[in-house]
Amino acid sequence: MTIYDAIDEFKRIRPFSLVPAQAFLDTLAPMVQEQLVAGIYIGKDHIHKSPLTPGEEVSRFYTDHLPRDKYADVLAKHGNDAIIHLDKMVQCAEASGFDFGNL
Repeated sequence: MTIYDAIDEFKRIRPFSLVPAQAFLDTLAPMVQEQLVAGIYIGKDHIHKSPLTPGEEVSRFYTDHLPRDKYADVLAKHGNDAIIHLDKMVQCAEASGFDFGNL
């Protein structure tokens, strides 16, 4: 499953509590899990921007501070806002010609 497929599935099933969030993450490859969580943070950081910030590193480093067993906490904590942040990440990536599949 690609990051874009994972985002679509996340938006469809809306796993906004801890157990469903972990169950959803368990269906994803570790790299896609990192991309998804990084995407939430990237989208949040770019919420009032159109393209990605020029010169700013866009990578999975957004998850470096977070142990993998805490990823479900991020999905549950951000809830509906995670969808907004992921949509913003995709919008900014498209405006910048960046493919998050390469994140």
